[in-house]
Amino acid sequence: MNVLVVDSDDNMAALLTSICVGVDSRVRVHRFGFVQNALDHWEAHGADLILADVHLPDGSSLELIRRVRRSQSEVPVLIISQTADRESILKAARLGISGFVSKPFSVELLHQRLRSLLPQGQVGDSMNLNEHIAAAVSTMVQLPGAPNTAGIIELLQRSEDVSAAELVQSWRNEVSVTARLLAVAGSISFRRSGLPVTTLKEAILALGVPMALNYALALSLDICGQLAHPILAEKAKELLAQAVAVADTAYRLALKLGEPAVPCHTAGLLSRVGDLAALKLMQQYCDSGDKTLSAEEIDQALADWAQSLGNQIKVHWRLPLQLRELIGAVHFLPRETVVQSKLIMRAAGLYESGLIDSDDGKWLLRRLGLDGSS
Repeated sequence: MNVLVVDSDDNMAALLTSICVGVDSRVRVHRFGFVQNALDHWEAHGADLILADVHLPDGSSLELIRRVRRSQSEVPVLIISQTADRESILKAARLGISGFVSKPFSVELLHQRLRSLLPQGQVGDSMNLNEHIAAAVSTMVQLPGAPNTAGIIELLQRSEDVSAAELVQSWRNEVSVTARLLAVAGSISFRRSGLPVTTLKEAILALGVPMALNYALALSLDICGQLAHPILAEKAKELLAQAVAVADTAYRLALKLGEPAVPCHTAGLLSRVGDLAALKLMQQYCDSGDKTLSAEEIDQALADWAQSLGNQIKVHWRLPLQLRELIGAVHFLPRETVVQSKLIMRAAGLYESGLIDSDDGKWLLRRLGLDGSS
């Protein structure tokens, strides 16, 4: 299922992408900032839904809509714009658009609107679990464990008075929010300046408080974010608790040893992204055709996919190399490593898994100059 997002604002295009994926996890979003690029994509691949701003750097999206209507009269087209004039809106209406949404918009209302526009129906019934996960790796995966929608709406209503520091405090242990904001802010920052975004605070400051809240709201409305399969839900609960425990331990160790603590906390929160993404994809597999999975099948899929899926997600999200290395250090670290922050992450991982008293754990504590307590 393909969605075409045509908007020259990287931030807005990323938000629309997040909302679309939250409505239907099978969606593959193709983003373009120029009319010609969108036209080329449409001619080659088509689309099941189009979201477009009116005014773009190389012209008007009305030309794209005209081209679409020549061959496809049923494809839903939603105009989302802040600067569209009355004449442009009337022209778009005559071309048979599905509606007009003015920026800034309510994420909740747009989410509801898109649910009515996206084609319904199940896909992938003939795939086995491994084929399903392999096919989904290239799409944007949002993690289970969505934040509280009502709480985010309350913050949005007073967003002018909400500081980045307040959001950092509220979301400090929210794995899914941290992961999503880092992915979006990092991607935008990379394209604009090449500078990395490594902490939740940096991500919120890069996006701005209102936009950060909008991303969190979109994530909270992800109808696939909660895991209905009881074993998957329990596994996710355990993994989220493990990630938070690693993050808190890494934070304490970093403070104790005089290392920057926030990046270590962030890396800890993201230390189970591969496992959590695998669980999300397994739930999608179950939803795609009244399927179920045994505990053994779930454990095997985690063993087969968590590491590779996590690595691909971290690259896909454009997490900075330094942050990716800190996350990886939670699970494995060569003995020749001398970087203190990586040693801290490995120690935090061993503390959480109960292996800090092993030979590796004792060696690691000696390297850090600790006596065995965090």
